[in-house]
Amino acid sequence: MVEENRDVKSIRKLTLIVCLAVSIISALAVVFAVLGTAGAGSWAVALAVAMVILLLCAVGLLVALAIYASLANRDSSERVADSLSRVETLLENQGQDIQSLASLACLSDQAKSLIYSDREIEALYESVHAMLLKQDYKSAEALLARMEAQTGLTADVAKLRDKIEHTRQATVEEKIESAINRIDRLLKRFQWAQSKREADRLATLFPDNA
Repeated sequence: MVEENRDVKSIRKLTLIVCLAVSIISALAVVFAVLGTAGAGSWAVALAVAMVILLLCAVGLLVALAIYASLANRDSSERVADSLSRVETLLENQGQDIQSLASLACLSDQAKSLIYSDREIEALYESVHAMLLKQDYKSAEALLARMEAQTGLTADVAKLRDKIEHTRQATVEEKIESAINRIDRLLKRFQWAQSKREADRLATLFPDNA
């Protein structure tokens, strides 16, 4: 493609040089024809010769310009073809991205759990446990329904739904014990900030048991 473009440019330059040379030669020929025939005293012959020379030069110029226009159209067509090729490549890439998104919706729970980070899943658990401590079961169930629709993590959501049902049946002492056990698990995993939030929340909700 690069060598071909260079050849096109070379032919263009050569065509322009030919046009310029034809113009100069025609002008000189007309001048010499007029002077020569005028010296002989025949202006009519001089004009006739000049017209013939100009006509031949005009034909030469038209041929040269036709070649130049053909090369220009060829170059323009190549640029258009290159642009269309790029657009086609872009559309193909976008199509692949759309297919990737579509395949993501069909992933199993196990595959999705690899995509959604442990931190995001743990944040879901923390939010649900906070609602359970407040005995706000309706909000907890709404949160689980929303997360299940957005992430498709049915296994984790099912565990939390069981937790909600178990907490509903539990006494206050059992709820406190469950919260303390969760704080203990967080401490063993060195999740200091989260364990402190859980402890503060527990102390706020049950100040008499703190």
